[in-house]
Parts: sequence; structure tokens; C-alpha cells
Amino acid sequence: MFIDENLEHTGSISGGCLEKDLIQKTWWNLREGTPLITYDTRIEDESSSTELPTGPFNTGCSGLVHVLLEEIKNDDAYNPITVMQWVFDTQTPAVIATVYRNNGLTNIQIGERAILQNPDDPISSNIKNPALLNAIQKSMLDTLHTGHTGCHQFSTANASADVLIEVLNPPRSLYLFGAGDDAKPVVTQARQLGWQTCLIDHRTHLANSNRFPDADIILPLKDVQALPMRPPAPDSAAVIMTHNIARDAELIPALLQYKLFYIGLLGPAARLQRLKNYWHRQNIKITVKQMEQLHAPIGLDLGADNAAEIAIAVIAEIIATSNQRCGGMLKQQNQPLHEPAKHYQHTL
Repeated sequence: MFIDENLEHTGSISGGCLEKDLIQKTWWNLREGTPLITYDTRIEDESSSTELPTGPFNTGCSGLVHVLLEEIKNDDAYNPITVMQWVFDTQTPAVIATVYRNNGLTNIQIGERAILQNPDDPISSNIKNPALLNAIQKSMLDTLHTGHTGCHQFSTANASADVLIEVLNPPRSLYLFGAGDDAKPVVTQARQLGWQTCLIDHRTHLANSNRFPDADIILPLKDVQALPMRPPAPDSAAVIMTHNIARDAELIPALLQYKLFYIGLLGPAARLQRLKNYWHRQNIKITVKQMEQLHAPIGLDLGADNAAEIAIAVIAEIIATSNQRCGGMLKQQNQPLHEPAKHYQHTL
């Protein structure tokens, strides 16, 4: 979350419960030297309490939020905004480690940071404690490999430091094949999520910026010809809405070679079976594991019956697949809405 000198903000730290208070306190806390703010809305005994929570943050959501306040300076060599811009420009993940609490370790200050932008390059850092920096470096490489942001505590016999090690990922890339009217709300919703959308269709009277102002890239090429021009990364999603079974028969085997985490195909199950029969007759080999990438019919079961609703079902399925969720109703879940923050313990 970013707050400027006029108290205008971008982003959030909650569902809307805490932002107003944070904005009011930010600059005062920075001046007073209290950069770490804690919001505790927990109830001591959730199971037996019959009273509604009271106090300034009586949200009833029962959570604990730690917020580290930092002033961004353009001349700071470890400015996180610079790293975010690098991630966006290069479409490459980076890892940032930030000290947010110090419990007695010497030569450590809150806000000290280490940055990993390329696993083959040295980590840049202003962390002055060499033992802590060495331990953090290993955890940062592990974090880049697993993709899991987490809170890490590095401890000696009688002191410790808490460090947030977070992965900064580039915006998700969505490859959309087909420029029909039903593709418009898919592109619009992808833009609202901050995704980078590449629209591919050789029909230039359909695939153009007048019809798709929210598309980041429009490639007026035939489907398979476009892939080498902009090869999709494995964490990209592809949605096929060509309404042309011959195009799909050629496109899907080509897309499967890129091992994307999600490929969605518009149309009923019977249409997919016709494609499978065609591939079998043509001796086009597609493995069972490759078919697991293909979501057909596309989308979650929302009962959608118009273009806007179908787009919601498609985008929702991409999000659910990315988060390894089934996309069912939350009221039917017996688990917390969100996974607890990951915590790791290390000995220095």
C-alpha cells in the first residue's frame, strides 16, 4: 500500500477496515520513530464468546496485522519501487527481504533490506550483520525457487530478528485466442486484475484496439504463427475462444508444448471429444498429463449464459487453478478463508 504526501493511497492492507486509521497515523509514526504498527482484532476465546467485539477495530474478523511503515526515497539504492519496476519491465520474479523486527541482535536496524533479482548475480543488501545476511541469502534463494512469501525468524541463543522474505511476481500473462464479441469482457476483466493480455486473431477487422482497448498486445496473426513471436511462459494462462474447431485442432497441441498451468477451451464436452478423435486419427500424440492442462468445457459452474457471466466463470477458474483451489462455495468450506502466513525458524 502506498500513501503520498497528500494522504492519497493506492492498494490496501485489509478489506477496508484498517486503511483510514493507517493513513492518519503513517506520517506521525514515521516522525516518532515507530515504523511497526500492529492491528490486533482477535478475541481471546472465539468459541465461548457471546459478546460482540468492541474497541476501535471491532471488525469481528479476528486477525492480527503487522504493518511496517517505510519512507520511499528516490536516491535509495534499495528502493523497493525500483525493484517492482524491474520486475514489470523484465517480466522476471525478484525476492526482497526486509527486517521488520529486531529482538536484541546487534548491528541491525528495522528496514534494512536485501534484494535478489537474478539467482546468478550477487544479492545486493544494506544489512550490516554478516551472520544474518548469510542466512537470509540462502532463504531468499529457496524462496525464489518455491515462490512462497513468508516470515522468517533468525535466532541466536538470546536474540533474534524477524524478516519478511517476499516474492515479487510480474503480472500474469493471459493469451486469448479469438477476437469475437464474447472475448471483450474477458479482456476487460483481465485488465481490472492487472494481467497482461495478448489477443491473437488474424482477422484484423475484429482484432484491433478500437474493439479491444484494454488489450496490452494485439497480434494479427494465425494462432500457431503467433506463438513463436511471443512464447508464453509456464505461469501464463491461455483461453481459446476461436469458435473454429479446425483452428483449435491445430492450436491446442502447439500450446500444450509450452506446459502452461492453464489452457481453457470454450465449447461443450462433445466438441472436445471430436477434437480427441481427430488427433487420434491424425496420430497426434497428446499424453494424459498434457490433457490435465486443458480445461474443457472452460470455466467454473456458475450457470453462466451470456458473455459477461461466462467471462467471470473463466477468469474465476484461472484464479482458482493458480491458487490450487476447486472454486466451490466458501460457506461449504470448514477451513479458514486464507492460509495462515508461513513462518520459518532459523538458527544463526
